[in-house]
Amino acid sequence: MEYIEGKPLKEYVGNIEYYEVLKKALYNAYLLDEKGVFHGQLGRYYHIFYTGEDVKFIDFERGGFTENPRNFMQIVGYYLFRDEKFDKNILKEIIEMYKTAPKKALKEAIKVLDE
Repeated sequence: MEYIEGKPLKEYVGNIEYYEVLKKALYNAYLLDEKGVFHGQLGRYYHIFYTGEDVKFIDFERGGFTENPRNFMQIVGYYLFRDEKFDKNILKEIIEMYKTAPKKALKEAIKVLDE
C-alpha cells in the first residue's frame, strides 16, 4: 500500500472543483474498463481521491478482472444521475453509447460536464 495525499470526492460536493474531479474520475474509470478491471465500489465517495492533479481510486480488495467491467457506468449512474443539473435522457444515451463506443461516450460525458 502507498499513502495517497488528497481529499475524498465527498469533500468536493457543492464546490466548483467537483465537476473537474468527476471528469478525471470518468477518464480513469474508462481506463480501468479498457484494461478489464472492475472496482465495484466507485459509487462511494470515499473510494475516489483527488490529489490536486489527478484522481486516484482506492480499496481494490473486492475488485477483479472481468470481461464486462462497469466502472464508467458506476460513476455516471451514481454521481451524474443523482445530480439534478443533468438531463437523464442524455445520460441514458451516453450509457447506451458506452456499450458499443466507449471512447465516444467518454467524450460526450465530459462534454456534458463542461456545459
